[in-house]
Amino acid sequence: MPFYTKKSKALENYLVVRNTIIDQAVNDFIKEVDFFETSIELYKKEIRMFNYGAADQVLDALDDFLKGPEHLFSLKGIEPIIREGKKNEIFSDDIPKEIKCNLHTVDDYWLLNPADLDLFIKTDNGHGLPEIAFNADDDKLENIAIVNQEILENPGKQFMRKRVVVYDTYNKKYVIRKRNQQKYESVKKRYQEISTKFSKSGKEITEQYRQYAKTFHSQDFWNDYLEQQKG
Repeated sequence: MPFYTKKSKALENYLVVRNTIIDQAVNDFIKEVDFFETSIELYKKEIRMFNYGAADQVLDALDDFLKGPEHLFSLKGIEPIIREGKKNEIFSDDIPKEIKCNLHTVDDYWLLNPADLDLFIKTDNGHGLPEIAFNADDDKLENIAIVNQEILENPGKQFMRKRVVVYDTYNKKYVIRKRNQQKYESVKKRYQEISTKFSKSGKEITEQYRQYAKTFHSQDFWNDYLEQQKG
């Protein structure tokens, strides 16, 4: 299969996020963008879609950044991607007939009124609310909302759902994501710890990367680094 058909949160949520924030620290290439905040927004969008593993991958990226440049040098070749790949969800092409009947709705985008949208954002789509707040229609497979994998957030379809179908329109595969308060609390606790660490040490660690700018830009460093990765 061509590369562009393969979706991997290990690459999108870990490697791209980690390398972008490192690149910003070293090169300061877009001063008006806070890449830590944009990464946190990605984390929140994954949480609201019940993709707890993908949200955790974003936090892994930020955590590795906060460990500093020496830690980055210590990471061995493809090992971080293998580690993150274990958190990728598994799609299936064995699609139940109840879901197949509604695949025509995959690209529909539903809006929320301002009050519901505010609730959606403030509660990360109802996490922490009582069971009675959730959409009882989800108990029937034919009523589960279907969201295109390419659309990271679709508030109207996701709002107060217990389950969401995510459909890969290119590869014709699907996965059902389920609300899980326990997983949410676990990932949120880690998010709070990383945010606190960034508030306390973010500027100092960013400066450490900046001090390594000449090293990062040298051919000798990369020759050395890539040679070590072969071992």
